[in-house]
Amino acid sequence: MSEDLTPVNAEQEPSKNDDGKESVFTRFKNWLLDSYNGLFKIVIQPQLPKARFILLGTIAFLLGMVWAYNIAPVQFFDASPSELSQGARDQWVKFVANSYPESYDDETTVQLLEQIEDPVGAIDRIIAADNSPQPTQITVNLQNIRPLAEQAQPGTSAPSGGTILSSILAFVLAIIGYIIIINVFALLWGLLIGGFVERGIAQARKRIFGETEADKQASAMKKAIQDRREMEKKMKEEAADSGAEFGAPIMQRISPYQKGRAYDDSFAIEDPNDMFLGECGATIKKTIGDNELSVIEIWLFDKDDFVRTLTKFFATEHAFNDPVTRSELEGEVENPATDIVMLAPDATIQISTDNILVQAKVADMIYGSDPSLPPNSYIETINLRMEAWDKSGSVGGTATPAPVPVPAAASGLPSLDSYEIGPPPAMPSMGDSATQSSASPVPPPPPAGARSLDEYEIGPPPDLPTSNETTQAPPPPPASPLPGQQDQQDDDPFGGTGDFTPINQ
Repeated sequence: MSEDLTPVNAEQEPSKNDDGKESVFTRFKNWLLDSYNGLFKIVIQPQLPKARFILLGTIAFLLGMVWAYNIAPVQFFDASPSELSQGARDQWVKFVANSYPESYDDETTVQLLEQIEDPVGAIDRIIAADNSPQPTQITVNLQNIRPLAEQAQPGTSAPSGGTILSSILAFVLAIIGYIIIINVFALLWGLLIGGFVERGIAQARKRIFGETEADKQASAMKKAIQDRREMEKKMKEEAADSGAEFGAPIMQRISPYQKGRAYDDSFAIEDPNDMFLGECGATIKKTIGDNELSVIEIWLFDKDDFVRTLTKFFATEHAFNDPVTRSELEGEVENPATDIVMLAPDATIQISTDNILVQAKVADMIYGSDPSLPPNSYIETINLRMEAWDKSGSVGGTATPAPVPVPAAASGLPSLDSYEIGPPPAMPSMGDSATQSSASPVPPPPPAGARSLDEYEIGPPPDLPTSNETTQAPPPPPASPLPGQQDQQDDDPFGGTGDFTPINQ
């Protein structure tokens, strides 16, 4: 599973400069994180071998090295004198010295001494090791060839056995190199080489053994994808036959089905501003026999009507005429006469809400021909043409046009330039009854049988009881209701201070 390394702490804000912009370090860090997530996690990591595979491969590599160096090492033969040990190289020098000048001339002696490392040092070391009081014959012979050894200097370097640390370092470097090589090879294989090799192997196998059932299904699926793209391209080029009153469709897709496919397509419906309006789709409703498609459900979800999902059905000829199947479908639709449609070329289903119109049309189809099933009872292949329109008026030709400004001369009204905003008018005085009567609205006449407001008078508030009084005066009797009103209990919380009962009654 890939991991997103984008910071998840929403409380931490990126460091910014004084002007409110992100710092260079923050932008560089974000660039690194985006590059890591976008390039490595998405492109490179899926092609790399798993950690378990690398671990098993490394263990096998180490076992191979142990086997090659310890259990069954390489046996060397016909080695050159420079690969001999120091004692063997000293014997080589003695043999050459004893054979000079009877068997070897000067040139041959120089060539033989060049095959070991530091021939002069070897001769001096052998002479120094001779502790005899009188020089021996081998010492004399070595002194005779010493001038020739100086001509053969420095000789051929002898390989070094190395130390334990160098041996361990060789193992470590070998493991690191193995891991790097296997990852690079896996990356190149996954991105560049593997596709060509697999296609070549598949073509060779197809020529030799013929197409398998999986190859036929893959070819059919590939052809279906190509056909779907061509049909979608053609849909966008031609005008819609239905729903043209709402303008061009905002969603045009092909919903293909082939035998054996897990058929469940859904398409988002969005306006030109990428605003989500709803969703529609096609899925398997009923099957017959060995999961053969018999009834297709067309559904529509409107985000503004989220409490329900509208459905209608495409049924094969057998399912359409089968009483049992039809009774099951009729219980799930509003109008069985129009909501259950028999599958045939150009058969159409329309589902509409207040905002969205969806049309599903059979572009092409092929019935299956299994002799064990009733005729025209299941679908082998089908392509549904799914289209959606926005009915709200925001798209298409029904949008309300912007109002056209009317010139002042044509409307008969004075130009706006002739108007002036002056000071507010003077407020009328309290004694100016004529102004008040002209400025104040006239109140509506009272209903028939009601008393005039002039008959009502606000009386003085009742006297409050003193602290020496132990009894409280009884409350005044309730006022009689106005004509046309029902008696109701006085709920004045102020003890009668708000009583508007006429004083003359």
